[in-house]
Amino acid sequence: MIDLAFPGTGVFRNKLGITDPTALLNATVDSTALRIAELQTSPIRGGFDSTHLQAIHRHIYQDIYDWAGELRLIDAGNVSASHVERSLNSMFDRLSRENYLKGYTAEEWARSASAYVYDLETIQPFLAGNEITIQEFAVELAFAVDTDPTRRRPERDRMIEYGIERIVSFLDPLL
Repeated sequence: MIDLAFPGTGVFRNKLGITDPTALLNATVDSTALRIAELQTSPIRGGFDSTHLQAIHRHIYQDIYDWAGELRLIDAGNVSASHVERSLNSMFDRLSRENYLKGYTAEEWARSASAYVYDLETIQPFLAGNEITIQEFAVELAFAVDTDPTRRRPERDRMIEYGIERIVSFLDPLL
């Protein structure tokens, strides 16, 4: 098995060579804040599938971990590593069958998106950074919902804001 942590530290090996957990947390916060800001202006286009989720994780953590964007290969959480990919594919197939929640009211969207966020949190596809990656994925899904360019923007923005608020309030006890 690959040693994922610096010996005697419990800190994941990282591109910066940081072995102190607080220093790594600070560097991660700085780096991920910058990368998330980039995603706000230029979201990653994708098919709202495992590849898309992995691309988001890779973008957010590219400065910190060599394994950014890779599905975890060790057991952690509720889903064993050998079932992560299958669990993701099943969930994303369901999302596809629901047409990526397009045409839902804000309440319907929030309820359904919250269920998908919960599923992703249960799967824990990555060694670290699941919460931020999943939140960004949900934000990108929210913005993809509105395919009608003639819809008044403030109305659309309120729907997306409402949906994201509901997801965050749902996630709060999980974090």
